[in-house]
Amino acid sequence: AAMERARLVSTANAYPTTLETLDITFNDKDGSAVTGSSWSTRNFTIAVSGTGETDGKVTATRSGTGGSNYVLTRMYASGKVTCTGDDTSKVCGSLGFDAE
Repeated sequence: AAMERARLVSTANAYPTTLETLDITFNDKDGSAVTGSSWSTRNFTIAVSGTGETDGKVTATRSGTGGSNYVLTRMYASGKVTCTGDDTSKVCGSLGFDAE
C-alpha cells in the first residue's frame, strides 16, 4: 500500500487532480486520451478530486434508467472503497463492498 501511495503522489507531491496524471489512461471512443478531472460514458462518470491525505479520491458514479444508481469512492491514502446509493445492500454486496 505504501508503494501504491508513493506511485500516486509521484513527483508532484500531491494526488492526481486530472485523469491524464493517473498511471493508467482512459480513452474516448475515438481513441483519444481523456483529459480533465472527470469523464463520462453512457452510464458512468469517473472523477478525481482532492490532493491531500484526507481528501484525495477517485469516484465512479453509475447512473442511468432501468438500473441501480450507486457511487464507488476510493480514498487514495487509505485505499478504502465505499459504496453508496440506491439499494446499496444488493448492489454493493454483489460488488464485494460494504454499503454505507
